[in-house]
Amino acid sequence: VNEESYFNIRIANQILEEKKIISYDDLSYGGREFTYALGLPLIIAGLGFLLKGNTIIASRILLFLLGILTIAFLYLILKKFISDKRVNILTLLILIISPPFLYLFNSLNVFTVSLVLGLLGFYLFLSNKKKLIYLSAFMLVITLLFNFYFFIMFLLLTFIFSIFNK
Repeated sequence: VNEESYFNIRIANQILEEKKIISYDDLSYGGREFTYALGLPLIIAGLGFLLKGNTIIASRILLFLLGILTIAFLYLILKKFISDKRVNILTLLILIISPPFLYLFNSLNVFTVSLVLGLLGFYLFLSNKKKLIYLSAFMLVITLLFNFYFFIMFLLLTFIFSIFNK
């Protein structure tokens, strides 16, 4: 667990205690206005509320679910490009044992949710159905609640894909 994990859990606990979205953080640098992305602490607080205030268990469940969703969405995306099922499964196995994947889904940070939303948005974009493309755009915009750079990355990915896949 890293510092960001503790920070997100602390903010989620504060949201649960005050029963509102916070605007001031007393513990950051002696106190200052809250300018961080609130997406992840809100999700943890929501799950923590369902689990009677236990944000630690909520964060572990969230990490597990996000890891499973990442594997599932990546498999669906790979299936659209590579028809050999063995290659897709081998690719996913290599991903699962890779240090970046293990780190990402063992520490609570904004990249975990951003990655899942971005993969879901890209998968919906690949469908070529108008309603799903709108939903894809919505998913990409939601990544802004978590990480601006992931939003830009997935926006560029979909833009480049649409240019080369006309």
